[in-house]
Amino acid sequence: MAVSLTTKLSIFGLKIGVAGILGYCTAYFTKKTLKKAAFYAGGMFIALQIMAAKGWIEFKWKKIQKDFAEGIKPDGKKNVLKQAAKIITYKLPKAAAFSTGFYIGWRNT
Repeated sequence: MAVSLTTKLSIFGLKIGVAGILGYCTAYFTKKTLKKAAFYAGGMFIALQIMAAKGWIEFKWKKIQKDFAEGIKPDGKKNVLKQAAKIITYKLPKAAAFSTGFYIGWRNT
């Protein structure tokens, strides 16, 4: 039995549509989660700074800066993003559509 061109195109469109919607939803989830994480991290930083101003705690900022500089390499960020993209799009039939949906979701949420 031959498959018509219309059937092929509708299947193709469905895969693009599903991948795009999944990309959009993933971006929405990621952005909302990162906003909440940033909110709580900022609140924690303010609380720690208040405690430091009161003299309750003391930070060794030079040591903190050195430790962070050693742990974060310039190419490390790219590798982390590439690995995350590989994991998120693993065996996804239309990774380009997913990426487009992710971009649209990230920009519009």
